[in-house]
Amino acid sequence: MIRYMCQTFRINAESFDRAEEWYGITKLSLFTKYYNRIMTTRSNQFIVINMFAMSPHIYRKNGGSLNYSGAVQVRINTTEFFMYPDGSRSNGISNEISPWPGKPFDEEDLGINILPGQNWDVILNMTETPEKYNKKDYMYVYLRYILYEDEDAVIANKLLMLNTPVTPENVCEYRISHPETELDKEDKKKMA
Repeated sequence: MIRYMCQTFRINAESFDRAEEWYGITKLSLFTKYYNRIMTTRSNQFIVINMFAMSPHIYRKNGGSLNYSGAVQVRINTTEFFMYPDGSRSNGISNEISPWPGKPFDEEDLGINILPGQNWDVILNMTETPEKYNKKDYMYVYLRYILYEDEDAVIANKLLMLNTPVTPENVCEYRISHPETELDKEDKKKMA
């Protein structure tokens, strides 16, 4: 089964009650804040994050907006996905590069694979302290991903091993071109 999922997080100053400080950067785990846990893929799931974006401004409840400096980072297990070319830690993709609404990073630009059994989270990094904003001011972070389950998760893993992009089209094409074999039956038993 292939499911298209999207998540919109509305964030205000009160959202930062669980934020942590790291070298002057305020880091907010969005799944911990809104769902009280990080996400974990089950053994029969495979996820591809194919788009995310964030507000280019902080919107004022009484109208108008403020500029701010923020970035979105994806953490898989203990590794943050976006890094600088020298391998050092990055804040992620800036709100100026991937605005929402606007032209966010999409399928052509992004394809973050989350394998079965991996923990993952989306982190909002802000260089300014949220206390300077009014509690009624808000911003958005938008996330879109594709969830592959059961047989489609097995196919997604096989495509990854074949160094083929994991897309719904490629999963369907693989399913049609490779009839069920004994190996596929064994893979299904392992998932159960």
